[in-house]
Amino acid sequence: MILTFAAFLACSGNPISDSIPPDDRQSTADLSRIRQSLDRGATLLPADFEALKAIHAKYPRVRPVGEIYRSALIKRGDWETLEKLITKTPPADRFPEDIKNLARVYYKLGRFDEAVAAADPLAESNPVDLEMNGIVASSYFNLGKDTEAAAQIDRHWDAIVAAKRVDDIIVRGIIHSRNKESDQAIAVLLKANELAPDNVTTLNALARAYNDSGNTEKAEEFRKLTGSIQERKTQTERMAMQEVRLIYELQARWEAKDYPEVIRLARLALPIAGASNQAALYQYIAEASKALGRADEARAALAELEKLKR
Repeated sequence: MILTFAAFLACSGNPISDSIPPDDRQSTADLSRIRQSLDRGATLLPADFEALKAIHAKYPRVRPVGEIYRSALIKRGDWETLEKLITKTPPADRFPEDIKNLARVYYKLGRFDEAVAAADPLAESNPVDLEMNGIVASSYFNLGKDTEAAAQIDRHWDAIVAAKRVDDIIVRGIIHSRNKESDQAIAVLLKANELAPDNVTTLNALARAYNDSGNTEKAEEFRKLTGSIQERKTQTERMAMQEVRLIYELQARWEAKDYPEVIRLARLALPIAGASNQAALYQYIAEASKALGRADEARAALAELEKLKR
């Protein structure tokens, strides 16, 4: 067994269905496994993504298949593929969420005029949709249209703060800074810092705002804090990259039935693995140990797995 980390009808005669045909048990099982992986926030391995692509090629109009495939593309940051998937589909045949997905795609690709065009009607028709409102505001901000961005945020300020939408709060604080409104900038950015103390963008902006206000002591304090946190983040990112590399190597060794190497790589990955991947790593160790006839090691790995579930 390969372990892994892992009411709308189109008006076109090609309706969206809700399930894979019952006789295709393999696709159903693979999809369920991949969904669980995504739900856990675990690393989506190449073999799983290829399996998901194959399922989607067979069943592009099955709702859970389409939704999980889109989620996988978003998790991988594959915005170009997601755009092609949506735009090559006639509007009447698109999934309901694809209206929002296009706004997300355009924003992530830095096509801010198109992001505004896609997101603004959604934000206007549903004022409580803070995500679409945020895309409009941030797109205006990136286009240098600070007045429009500020107005977009100010209309929903209480809801934005209540929802702890740090990015929107930061944008508003930076606009205050650009307008030489240092006191307002500091107040808003301190709110963002309260919600996300390690956000480097906030800390940088606070250093500048304090400097503009003439408080050079506080400016230096936030500059030093920015450097310290940036260094820590760099180390964390380096460890995350190492984790992904080890997990990819591990799956390749699993498929090659090189069980001693599977165990070695899993044990190397465990100390740096996120919680979402640790369970799968212990299961790899257990299954590889079983394959090698090492029953005691398999039981020990499964015992560690049970501890994680508590």
